[in-house]
Amino acid sequence: MLNRLTRLPIGERITYFDERVPLLHAMLGSVGHARETSPRYDWDGLRRGRQEFALFQYTLSGEGRLRVGGREHAVTPGAAMMLHFPAENRYWLPATGGHWEFIYLCLHGREIMRLWPRVEGGHGALTTLPADAKPVVQAGEIVRRAMSGEIASAFDGSALAYAWVMRMLETVPMGDRASPHAEAMERARRHAESHLAEPLGVDDLAKIAGFSRFHFTRLFTVHTGASPTAWLMDLRVKEAARLLRESRLSLKEVAVRCGFGDAGYFGKVFAGRMGQPPASYRRSGV
Repeated sequence: MLNRLTRLPIGERITYFDERVPLLHAMLGSVGHARETSPRYDWDGLRRGRQEFALFQYTLSGEGRLRVGGREHAVTPGAAMMLHFPAENRYWLPATGGHWEFIYLCLHGREIMRLWPRVEGGHGALTTLPADAKPVVQAGEIVRRAMSGEIASAFDGSALAYAWVMRMLETVPMGDRASPHAEAMERARRHAESHLAEPLGVDDLAKIAGFSRFHFTRLFTVHTGASPTAWLMDLRVKEAARLLRESRLSLKEVAVRCGFGDAGYFGKVFAGRMGQPPASYRRSGV
């Protein structure tokens, strides 16, 4: 199976289509097969634009590096990166020479981003998958179809994106098979999402999960690829961005609903994460 993947044509295909198509909640963005040999290949997760999207990148040969949650990892053949953006992560080709060959899918849309925390939380930001695993096989087929021009419409791309996420979710332990740690992390996440206006901190989430602060922080970072503090701040900013787009609440009301007690601090954090102040973001109509 690995040989079949390496025989895919090298290149990238952008699968965006006519913007007049009704909003679809699961979409493919760019997909491709790459072989990087230059240390200029270096991506910062906070500098990938404002739109939320997810990345699946499966290494075929060579080696890259990934830094997430304050830890650095070697990304070797059979390793799959599962990241979301914007977020605090970075992946790159080391300057020591060599190459990094991989296939990748960029996915976006409300349904993708709703399901992605379960994918990323179940596996972590970096996991190992055999080349014949269903998600890897299906990702290779999507790349093949995209490169050959067989994805003819936004609706085709949406169907492929949603089907791939379903295959990925099949590999995440659920129900009785779920680990106690995964269940505890999910419990903390759900609590944060439903109590965002409250002054939650890492100690509060650790108590909900039933662990010490130190143990919770370590487990949460392994399961999500981000520290609890960084994840909680990302959650607050994302909800603030949604309210700015979809409501007429004042900036002060948005700040309060998202757990920012001080409007000035909210503006500073939002601008740092999103690249512009809240008022400018609202006017831009992004």
